[in-house]
Amino acid sequence: MDDSRLQELATQMRFRLEEGGGEAFYILGVADSGDVVGISDDELRDTVEVLSRAAELVRARIAYTRVAEVRKGGKIAEVLVRLSRESLPIQVNVAVMGHVNAGKSTLTGALVHGKLDDGNGKLRSLVSRYLHEIMTGRTSSITMRLLGFDESNSVVNWSLRDPTDEAEVMMKSTKVVRLIDLGGHERYLRTTLKGLMGYEINYVCLVVGADDGLSAMGKEHLAVAAILKLPIFVVITKVDKMSKERVEHVMKDIKAVLKVPGINRLSIEVDDEDDVVNALMAIRTARVVPVFRVSNVTGSGLDLLLRFINMLPPKGRTPSGHPLVYIDDVFNVQGTGVVVLGSVVSGTLEQNDVYLLGPNIGESSGKLRSRAYK
Repeated sequence: MDDSRLQELATQMRFRLEEGGGEAFYILGVADSGDVVGISDDELRDTVEVLSRAAELVRARIAYTRVAEVRKGGKIAEVLVRLSRESLPIQVNVAVMGHVNAGKSTLTGALVHGKLDDGNGKLRSLVSRYLHEIMTGRTSSITMRLLGFDESNSVVNWSLRDPTDEAEVMMKSTKVVRLIDLGGHERYLRTTLKGLMGYEINYVCLVVGADDGLSAMGKEHLAVAAILKLPIFVVITKVDKMSKERVEHVMKDIKAVLKVPGINRLSIEVDDEDDVVNALMAIRTARVVPVFRVSNVTGSGLDLLLRFINMLPPKGRTPSGHPLVYIDDVFNVQGTGVVVLGSVVSGTLEQNDVYLLGPNIGESSGKLRSRAYK
């Protein structure tokens, strides 16, 4: 391939990466009409090599490749291209919702710490912010944990002395998934809705315990996410405690609720790596809901869930327009003062610029200055 054609492909790739928020999927061996035609081993090798060369030109890399054989010995491949890290990592925000005692905090702890639960809430205590949450097992506040992935698709948190050290996770990751653990008890519904509405959520992870099934509150969480047109995936926990028949009953209940008018979504069960890629393709439409079965005690299904979360497509954001930031949290740092944590919705923030602060921007707004600290 000559240099001009390679540069053309690189330009197209950059456009797709910008449109996809830093990631792009390529499917090889499929005609423009959508027909699966397949390609030979030599053609596949040459095509992947060309993609790799084009990716280098736009400072990207091939992060994942899956090959499958089709009729007549031909092959198709799915290739994930991800921008290499230049400044901040790619970020995806996932709201973790569900009924009280469904296992939301335990699931978050298992993903972030890379450890298994003892069945008595050991991992939940690593995620909870307040003593009463540890004692009651109920999350009453909005808890955020960063789950980072490096260039080899390994979880960054697991190699750190403190898996919750957000600075280290951000520094060593090429992609960061922010898990926003929301309360499941009806008493804290307003706090849960605040987290869902105010944190620029990209996906909703609905956690359903295999013991209690999809409760009324879980159905309400599902309905709210559907009304907001957010992509949803469901995780059934505690499958180690319940019989296979019970888990299948919960699965059927979830599928029935998803078909209710107003939600009107289809489900896809994720049981192997092929299902993971199919689920990733389908969830982009927000019409299909992947369903996982996991155990935080035995670790069953967690590897598939992690692979899925790692490859969740980020939401593209254009840097054009006026800077707009949603404030997520406020800290009072000794020696520094008030520090705010926020999600950039549009525009770009520059160091030492002055920004207006408040729900109603005008003469009565407060002002703040952005600064960088090492």
